[in-house]
Amino acid sequence: MEGVEFDSAGTPITPHEVKELLKMVKAAARSTAGKNFRAPVAELWPGFAEQYTEKIAKEVDLKTMEKTLNKGGYTTMEAFKGDVRLIYDNAVTFNGPDHTISQAALEVRNVILGKIDNMPPEPGDGGRPKREIHPPKSKDLVYPTTRPKNKKLATELKFCEEVLNEVMKHKYWSMNHPFMIPVDPVALGIPNYFAIIKKPMDLGTMSTKLKGGQYSSASDFEKDMRLLLANCYKFNPAGNPIHELGKQFE
Repeated sequence: MEGVEFDSAGTPITPHEVKELLKMVKAAARSTAGKNFRAPVAELWPGFAEQYTEKIAKEVDLKTMEKTLNKGGYTTMEAFKGDVRLIYDNAVTFNGPDHTISQAALEVRNVILGKIDNMPPEPGDGGRPKREIHPPKSKDLVYPTTRPKNKKLATELKFCEEVLNEVMKHKYWSMNHPFMIPVDPVALGIPNYFAIIKKPMDLGTMSTKLKGGQYSSASDFEKDMRLLLANCYKFNPAGNPIHELGKQFE
């Protein structure tokens, strides 16, 4: 009982702080590092969902944090900071400290906590405190799954979904990790990537397209998978570790 009380202790969060925190969370979700945490794992990487739930006791993501802020679910700044830190802790628990996702989580954590330390003061009292804050609805909602009317097509796309979910599983991390999310030329130190690769592709993008009904045939799905591998081989010459991972993945 005492522990719970201590957890929630601290100065109550103000409406001004809620507004500022919402700005931070939305900015983080739009950032290169933050896109990995912009929504629940089950939504971004359904192939990992079951294993993730088994391994992670308390899941958290930027979309959920935004909802919690809007509902007044964070009563103190420390409660909010706890979830910011948890994003990183969960990433390390699931992926290990050296994984690119964990490094991205570290960046998100440090950026948000740094902004909190430098949060602008509330401009005057104004005499009009507002408890309820209604920002524009997030565009980052679950994509509605389009169900094809053609039974054969539905069967084909169901198979594609099963294939994608399988190859994205964490047990294949040693092979699939370079292809899980869009290439970030800045983070990877390869500024010429987009000069060489005109049409990037990754498994996360394919998952989004599949859920959004953007594939009109299994052939379209296959083309994107081949494009992903072709990009890998084009940018990374034979002998390069990523090139070899592409061969294993294929």
